[in-house]
Amino acid sequence: MPKKDEKRLQLIREALAGAAGAGHDAVVDQTLWPWKQLAAHLTPVIGDAGFCALYGRTVRLAMSDFSWLTAVEPAQTIDSLFLTLKEDFAATDVQSMAQANFALLERYTGLLSTLIGEMLTTRILNSAWNKGSDGKNTQEMST
Repeated sequence: MPKKDEKRLQLIREALAGAAGAGHDAVVDQTLWPWKQLAAHLTPVIGDAGFCALYGRTVRLAMSDFSWLTAVEPAQTIDSLFLTLKEDFAATDVQSMAQANFALLERYTGLLSTLIGEMLTTRILNSAWNKGSDGKNTQEMST
């Protein structure tokens, strides 16, 4: 029986797959793409403050595994969160960056899933990261 979050984790892996093989600066920029897309699709639902609060919690949870991440202050803008993340990623190697980005996205979307449900979270991720999907899940696209 598949784990209930399997589709969400698959979407994260697919969103991060494009960063392989590029130079360090290009990889840093590419690792921010899923975050920017997620923010664009999620902030109309939970607002900037909701996105930032969830992101701050995610970073605090991830800092136990990635001590080089910078804790974010409450009430920052999304742009300032992404600037801090970009600076953190730029200061580390590509492998550590990739591991941390996966962990951050997994934790963020896991927390989101706890709040709004796995199905809705997966739909938002699919809509944010898959061009042409129109936000439909696999079952809806096959009908």
